[in-house]
Amino acid sequence: MNKDNKKGFTLIELLVVIAIIGILSSIVMVSLNSARAKARDAKRQGDLNALQTALQLYADSQDTFKYPSDGSGSFCTVATGGSCLNELVTGGYIKSLPQDPLNTGSSTYTYYNAGDDATYCLYAPLENKTNGYFVCTSGGCETTTSTSFTCTEK
Repeated sequence: MNKDNKKGFTLIELLVVIAIIGILSSIVMVSLNSARAKARDAKRQGDLNALQTALQLYADSQDTFKYPSDGSGSFCTVATGGSCLNELVTGGYIKSLPQDPLNTGSSTYTYYNAGDDATYCLYAPLENKTNGYFVCTSGGCETTTSTSFTCTEK
């Protein structure tokens, strides 16, 4: 009595299925990385908009409507501790200073006040845009990088 009824899959069939699953999973991972970068960019934009609101509240509460400044027209990194914007937290205008989702040396938020206390620019590098994202007073910014932008009156 010889049974020719074989049940199961051959080794080749199993290897083909595993290869197809591997290819499909790598395509999904690439798509997810792109979605993660877009989500981080959206968070950066939201963080700068929250800072803009806090800066506006701060300026409204000042007798002379001024923004935080050290008077020198310098750039500063927005970070918890040692930041030129800590008075926004201590004054209750924002709960805490936002941090970039990656929080690396090249991924930080930058605040610039021209020294006149009346204008400012906020900058965040974006992963899906060359020039980053800017929030400024009265008109906008002229820029190409985080250390060479200026506020402009328009």
